[in-house]
Amino acid sequence: MLLCAVATVTVVALGLVAAVGSAKNPNTLSVVLQDLPGPGEVTFGQNVASTLTVSNPSANPWNKVLVSAPAPETELGTETLKSTLVYTNGCPGPLTSGTVGTSDTVICDLGTLDPRGTEAYTLLFVWQVPSGGSSTDCASAPCITNTVTVTGSEGTSGPDGPPSQHEDTFSPVVETTLLDSPDTDKRNAGTYVFSSCGNPAVEKSLETNQIVGTGNPLATKVCAPTVPGVLDSPGDPGLVATITERPNTASERSQGIRTQISQICIPDVGERCETAGYDPWDFSPFATNTFTIDDTAVKGGPITKVFYDDDEDGNYDLLNFTFSTAHAYVVSITIDQAAKKTIVVVKSPGNGRNGYG
Repeated sequence: MLLCAVATVTVVALGLVAAVGSAKNPNTLSVVLQDLPGPGEVTFGQNVASTLTVSNPSANPWNKVLVSAPAPETELGTETLKSTLVYTNGCPGPLTSGTVGTSDTVICDLGTLDPRGTEAYTLLFVWQVPSGGSSTDCASAPCITNTVTVTGSEGTSGPDGPPSQHEDTFSPVVETTLLDSPDTDKRNAGTYVFSSCGNPAVEKSLETNQIVGTGNPLATKVCAPTVPGVLDSPGDPGLVATITERPNTASERSQGIRTQISQICIPDVGERCETAGYDPWDFSPFATNTFTIDDTAVKGGPITKVFYDDDEDGNYDLLNFTFSTAHAYVVSITIDQAAKKTIVVVKSPGNGRNGYG
């Protein structure tokens, strides 16, 4: 993921952050826009999520602090498409603009922020990016530009107070990589899963290109039955979900894996796939993962075994068909001889690497 910012760019362990302040004024606001809790790469038609944190560490109060968050824009060739608002939270008062299901600008009035960081607000924005096109149409990658503007006046406000000492505008920018559409994407997918998947036969939370064949020997589909939800976790109600498909390694081949590897990452609330030692989200009931394999790409005959590396240490376990309340298990392996493909269905309590032999 690339990032550009108007002023200061700070890189932290959890991701890329745009931190904007005024270099000329030491009594400035702290305005931080970051791609947490959403993934840094998003598939067409999926959700991108970001947070904005505003606080006042200075010695003076800041008044009339206003947040304006336009819908992130996606550049597709000569077209500029806006995202659709899915959810927002964290504004201390009523939003003056920002209707779910539209591309309206979200406007939040923070009022007065007392000095010395006694108040801080973190606003969450979840947007659905456009569903059509290809990332090759972008003038330059990444394609999604998310700009949030914060305005405020430094000094005492009100009819009895002196005039404001300083007025300023803060405009941090975060850019997110837009993955190819499902019609052309062969390896990766990403989203912020905001709603649960009830029926894996007809629904999915995230998937890669499902048409297997030359150049795309493996397809992955994930159905996540539970998410935190706005009632239990209003500040972070969804889950980061990514799928990465890659060739197997020599070590994996030595363990009997004859196919590509499908790595599903769905970490716990507030955690990221890029963070070493992250905790996976615990699905109850289990998530349903469906894998479609091109049999012509597999040497040695049809797939009969499923390998799973839940702790991602490179050592795979051989899954069986026995129902389990604690461990991943195989639901079915279906060989379609006419279509020359195999469909594997696995129930799993968390994420991990999947291989087949």
